[in-house]
Amino acid sequence: MKCLNLRHRPAFMVSFVILSLASLSLVMDHGLRNITLKMICDLNCSVVGVEQSGNLLAFVPILLGGCFFIFKFAGKWFNHNKSIIFRGLSIAAITLLISQIMISSYNVPLNVQTAGSDCFDSDPLFVEAQKTYSGEECLGCHRQVTPNIFVQWNQSEHGMNSVYCDSCHGSNHEALIWPTGQQCKTCHQTQVEQFIKGKHHLAWLSGDVIARNVLQLDETITWKGCGYCHRIGSSGNTTNWGPNTPGVATTAGSKCDSCHTRHSFSIIEARKPEACSNCHMGFDHPTYEMYMSSKHGVIYSTRGDEYVWDYPYNEEWPNEAPVCITCHMDRGNHEAITAYRFYGVLGPDVGPLKEDSEWATDNAEVLKGLGVLTPDGQPGVIFDAVKDLRIATLSDEEFNQIIESELEICYRCHSQTYVDHQFNHYEEVTKQSIHLLAEGVRIVAELYEDGTIEKPESYPYNYPFMLAFYNSPTPIEQDLYLMLEKWHNRMFQGSFHESADYMHWEGYAPMKEHLVRMRAEAQRMRLEAKLEQTQPGAPIKLADGGLGLAEITAIVAIIIAIAAILLAVRAERKVKKTT
Repeated sequence: MKCLNLRHRPAFMVSFVILSLASLSLVMDHGLRNITLKMICDLNCSVVGVEQSGNLLAFVPILLGGCFFIFKFAGKWFNHNKSIIFRGLSIAAITLLISQIMISSYNVPLNVQTAGSDCFDSDPLFVEAQKTYSGEECLGCHRQVTPNIFVQWNQSEHGMNSVYCDSCHGSNHEALIWPTGQQCKTCHQTQVEQFIKGKHHLAWLSGDVIARNVLQLDETITWKGCGYCHRIGSSGNTTNWGPNTPGVATTAGSKCDSCHTRHSFSIIEARKPEACSNCHMGFDHPTYEMYMSSKHGVIYSTRGDEYVWDYPYNEEWPNEAPVCITCHMDRGNHEAITAYRFYGVLGPDVGPLKEDSEWATDNAEVLKGLGVLTPDGQPGVIFDAVKDLRIATLSDEEFNQIIESELEICYRCHSQTYVDHQFNHYEEVTKQSIHLLAEGVRIVAELYEDGTIEKPESYPYNYPFMLAFYNSPTPIEQDLYLMLEKWHNRMFQGSFHESADYMHWEGYAPMKEHLVRMRAEAQRMRLEAKLEQTQPGAPIKLADGGLGLAEITAIVAIIIAIAAILLAVRAERKVKKTT
């Protein structure tokens, strides 16, 4: 037993000190742990190349050594060497107290790990306050202050390829850059140039046309409502992150991290349908729900865990059923544009409108209701915006080019006969949906024409303006806005996404239903206006030959009174019988 005495075996003394310091690490913060490690060890490792915080990794050998000591000398040794254990625990307790005092007063900053150097040099690990930092210096601080961001970056392609913080944010800590496509373009030029051509890049400006110029929403509603999705696009402002565009990129290329979440910037994440779901869902464009309820979505839901997600960029989709990017971003093309765009409207004489006069007439009526055309069919107040922001396809050449590329994707899995047959159905559904919507526009337009509805000051023309949305001044116009933004979108988009329920019960059915209501409402509004002109203050009739509101109220009151009398008489008779 003497050979195990702490006086004769200094190694045991060292082991107990290590155990005490390991215990101490559990009650210290990250900074104190690094300082402790600086005092007792000199490791030769790269913190940048690992996936965990350097503070925790540094104590791995200490904890392993302590565990080895316990297992090595457990069992009988503890029973027969109680005095040694007591002596060791005393030393550990004393060391714990002394170390706490020493470390608390050891207020030197720690050193940043640089490539090819030891983990801890003679210089401090926390850099001194200064104006500019290198990318390696950024890591030394941010792996302490924002450890989760450090881990995300470290696991990303950026971390693996030494793309440090200053590559995107700059080195001036007093004027840091919030990265946009301009920074991403340095390495990803092709993707950014494609993105700038597409609808995502134009998302903020297209939403801003409505949010600020038409709806006149305040900053909070714009930012917390529309902005969360539309900020994928650039604001176009020259001031960086100004008060009018909070959190919105102001330079070309916009916010790549809307799909490639910072700081992982994962291509695998962006390829999955869930990456699209936070925007392409809900009230006005539930395309994620449409896709998930289609056969394509069912296959993805049940077998998506077998898909290959890390296939090389620029290659065709290698898996079974398609996902969003298969059709909308083929071979990684970031333009992401469709022939029928968001509302399914086309420019005059574009695509099938050349051969279908009924569709062309209905399409023009809808464009008038959107303010794209004037009531007499000339370019309207937002015609240029629609053209510049690519809200509708105005060129026959562009339409045909997009359709051909879309069909080519379908032909990879399905026969040409089958695809062409299905596509004819898609366009027929779009035509019928436009027809129903145009009928709604005509019903309201006639009310403006005969003076039943007076033109609001904010409207560009004496005509329905569907882009007023929920600010529409009359109930019938509220119905018209819902036909456009909710049911029309669900009808024609549901067809393209192979979702029968969204196309029919969430689209076609309510479109038909509300046209009936709108016709009845239009009749009621005309009768009300006529009575107001001929008999000012006369009771309002619900329909020809019907009763006014006052008459109906009186009749209901009489019925209630008669019922009360009958109940009173019946109660009185019961009392007489009992007496």
